[in-house]
Amino acid sequence: GSESIQKNVLKKLNTKQKYIIFNTPAQWIAKQWPVAHWQELIRLILSEKKYKDYQLAFLGTASDNNSVASLLTPFGENKRLENWCGIWALEELPALLQHASLVITTDSGPMHVASAVGTKTIGLFGVTDPKVLVVGNPFIHVISSYDSCPEKYHFNHHYYRYLFLSDCE
Repeated sequence: GSESIQKNVLKKLNTKQKYIIFNTPAQWIAKQWPVAHWQELIRLILSEKKYKDYQLAFLGTASDNNSVASLLTPFGENKRLENWCGIWALEELPALLQHASLVITTDSGPMHVASAVGTKTIGLFGVTDPKVLVVGNPFIHVISSYDSCPEKYHFNHHYYRYLFLSDCE
């Protein structure tokens, strides 16, 4: 059950360590944030004294390992950066994200999981409308380019909801 998953996560995780967890991958290319932006953010966090005691951990599936490793390459062997791609099982995600001090993520499943377990989350939105997806969620701080994104690229939630519902009837 969920208690044994929680215990397993706590065994694998250094619970005395403070973590900022990044989820850089996104299934849709239009939801991905540019590598240079991620690297700039990582540099900023590494340089801030108030974050000197935090580890920066990067989530993803095993298939995301190469892209995350490439993202982290400019930082060399920095011991504060940990590539966790493929290490954690999907069912461990809630317990893992609950332990994070902050999650910085693309608009993705892990973003919704982090906010559901009450972890402070920064959600990065592009073509999807955060007003539809996370309205009123006190745990997510939204950074969005949706309003400045050309309308032809907007994801139409209402259209897809209509398609889904009409398929169910």
